[in-house]
Amino acid sequence: MGVRRDRLDLWIADQVASRRDNSPAKVAERVRRLARLKKAISEGKFPYIPTVQSWISAETGVPFSQLTADEVGKWAKSL
Repeated sequence: MGVRRDRLDLWIADQVASRRDNSPAKVAERVRRLARLKKAISEGKFPYIPTVQSWISAETGVPFSQLTADEVGKWAKSL
């Protein structure tokens, strides 16, 4: 094969290895982050810190500025 194909094959192999090596750590971090954010919601008051606001917005699919305290409270109880 050509040099370009060899380079492509190496690149693909590196991606597979990276995914294999990094995936378990990322899964564990997601679990820790979820626990940390749930705790921040239960202990905090509305409006939350920006990190929590961003996470709530991503989970609900609604911009945080459009959410009310009641909506967030109902959503948090369903976690």
